[in-house]
Amino acid sequence: MKKNIYCLLVAVLMSSVMYAQKTSLTVDSQTPGWLSSMINYEDQLSVKNLTVSGYINTEDLKFMGTLISGKSLKHLDLSEANIVYDNPNNNNTLKESTFAATGHMDFLSLPISLEETTHCFGYSTATYSSKYFLKVDTLEVGGKFMNVIEKGAFSFTNGRNSNCDIKHLILREGVDSIADYAFGKSTSNGVTPQLRSVSFPSTMKYIGKQAFYNCDSLFLSPIILPDSIEEIQREAFYSDNMEPLDTIILPKNLRSYTTSAFKWKNEQVIYLSENIETIENWIRYSGSSWDDYYDVWGYMVKNVEIHLKATTPPQITHTEYSSKYSLSHGLALEGCTAYVPVGCKDLYESTGYWKYATIIEEIFVEEISLNCSNKMYVGDKQQPMVTIIPSNALN
Repeated sequence: MKKNIYCLLVAVLMSSVMYAQKTSLTVDSQTPGWLSSMINYEDQLSVKNLTVSGYINTEDLKFMGTLISGKSLKHLDLSEANIVYDNPNNNNTLKESTFAATGHMDFLSLPISLEETTHCFGYSTATYSSKYFLKVDTLEVGGKFMNVIEKGAFSFTNGRNSNCDIKHLILREGVDSIADYAFGKSTSNGVTPQLRSVSFPSTMKYIGKQAFYNCDSLFLSPIILPDSIEEIQREAFYSDNMEPLDTIILPKNLRSYTTSAFKWKNEQVIYLSENIETIENWIRYSGSSWDDYYDVWGYMVKNVEIHLKATTPPQITHTEYSSKYSLSHGLALEGCTAYVPVGCKDLYESTGYWKYATIIEEIFVEEISLNCSNKMYVGDKQQPMVTIIPSNALN
């Protein structure tokens, strides 16, 4: 009897192991076009987690598309794969509807060797009726071979305001730029972006115009920008439906900033580092006439606090439109307060449009010390004495 029970347990355990093998597979493909023959039919039906390395081609990609569309595949790791074509000039690229799949994936890691991708998750007709529509919860992409995330890389349409259905975006080290309109959408075109988080690498330097425009879900949690970013273009993180941020702390290496990058509000507080060189202070608010171009700081919003560490006043730049309309009325920075380093007040007050702002020299906190008068034990309560050095620090 004991022997029978033992045999039954062994059989159950073997069955569990076999099942685990069928749901998670790792395949090293050294012959492009033969991936389907390396996975038996039963495993094709049940595999949920697939890792593919080596060399794959269009047939292999479409085969993986069938596992996504009609079977169980939810997690696909292609990070160590290389994509090859008959024409070597096209190697390591993904073109329109590469996977030829409609479905939903939990995770997709594209090849580190990837150099270019365009509309690889599908495309739509002129009436936005989707032929292929691949949704991905978490996408990992980019690297030293694909350092720029281009417009339309993961979109479904060919228009400027196309977009994609990705919830979490992981950008690998080596990515340094996100192109204009890469993930944003207009208010009248395309599918509402589902993007909820972006993991930026320490190599990121440039975020383009409307890169994440109207990605409403992205603003439900704090956005952490690496200090390596040097330029943020207009409306990069703007959303019609977001609540404006009370305080915006910008990256330490930021050299060029646009005041419309985030949604603005009265009494907003902005922190800029010592590296800031230019600030573009305009927005095309509505319509198409010249009178629809306004200054953000000083016209659209008032009482903005601008904290600067730069000893040289950043240049306030404008387009020809805003210089024709608002600057001739002296609205730039009017009603705003700029906190500048000690000894720089006179220089700011005599430089460009900073003269319209109230300039205050800001003394920074160098040290904070806490002192308790008595020994403390677990459960004790005591009000410590706080000392701020220097005592006249403003922040």
